[in-house]
Amino acid sequence: MKRSNAPAMPWVLGLAGLVPFCGLAAGAWLAPPPYDAVSLSGFYVYAAVILSFLGGTRWGFELAARSEHPSGITLLLSNLPALMGWFGVMLQLVQPVACLVVLTVGLVLVWLWD
Repeated sequence: MKRSNAPAMPWVLGLAGLVPFCGLAAGAWLAPPPYDAVSLSGFYVYAAVILSFLGGTRWGFELAARSEHPSGITLLLSNLPALMGWFGVMLQLVQPVACLVVLTVGLVLVWLWD
């Protein structure tokens, strides 16, 4: 579906979902300690929440599209974004850069899947 044919509300809400990413990234960069660390942690957690949401969306779409015989592979793969988000958040405690890499890879993979 082209953007010009799509309903406006999902696009508006999708773009509004970028506000926490931008705000928390700015806070991590610009805020004084300890608020910079709080913003960075919030950024990681928000990315994990979004990954979980996107995986759940895939799960729901598969069940809606094929309620009688959903693809087991699709249902299995739709759980991976949430697991990547959880793993990334856990990594922030020991390796923040690895956390950022895991979350970024997860978001890129979901985007490519879409």
